[in-house]
Amino acid sequence: MKVGGDTMPCSTVVGVAENARRQSLIEGVSLQYLVPLERSPGRDRDRVLFVRASGDPDQMLEPVRRAMQSMAPDLPYANVQPMHNLLEGDFKPWMLGSTMFSIFGLVGLALAVVGLYGTLAYDVAQRSRELSVRVALGAGSRQIIRLVMRGGVGLVLSGVVLGWLVALSSTRWVADLLYEVSARDTGIYGGVGVALVVVGVLATALPAWRATKVDLREAMSAE
Repeated sequence: MKVGGDTMPCSTVVGVAENARRQSLIEGVSLQYLVPLERSPGRDRDRVLFVRASGDPDQMLEPVRRAMQSMAPDLPYANVQPMHNLLEGDFKPWMLGSTMFSIFGLVGLALAVVGLYGTLAYDVAQRSRELSVRVALGAGSRQIIRLVMRGGVGLVLSGVVLGWLVALSSTRWVADLLYEVSARDTGIYGGVGVALVVVGVLATALPAWRATKVDLREAMSAE
């Protein structure tokens, strides 16, 4: 292949390297070629040396700098930095976005728990007479708990399914905000669904338990 124009001499391809990002973490795949240093048009520019450390990279800064200065005493001051410092600028926006989304998710989960508990507690209070009649007719505590839990868990499952549908329909608006994470990752959807169901069951358990403690005489004489 000819590098630099049709008038340049042909160069021999000696190998193919893996795809790599050169400027940022989110740049697309582009055609690149590597040439020997002595044939590089910018051979007078700064050089970059990558060193892979087996331990803490921060502890290797000074030893690497001293080794470079000893190998080339006429070399200008070597700027040695760990890779995480160089990538920190690219990572910060993603870290900020993930932190904000996590906070919003936790706030939403807390609101869902409080709302679910309040709804079920109100439902149990409204059905106290019905529950008392069931107890008077011989219903046990397990039956009352099962009755209340069935309604609460059904409400949670309906909300989870509805949430999945809304989330899947809005993936095109959030896909650009994600980094190396699919907007339709089945593991994330499944994990969030399981978490919501578990939290919903816990939020339903207390109203269900309180339903078994309804005072029969008070509930029957309330109306």
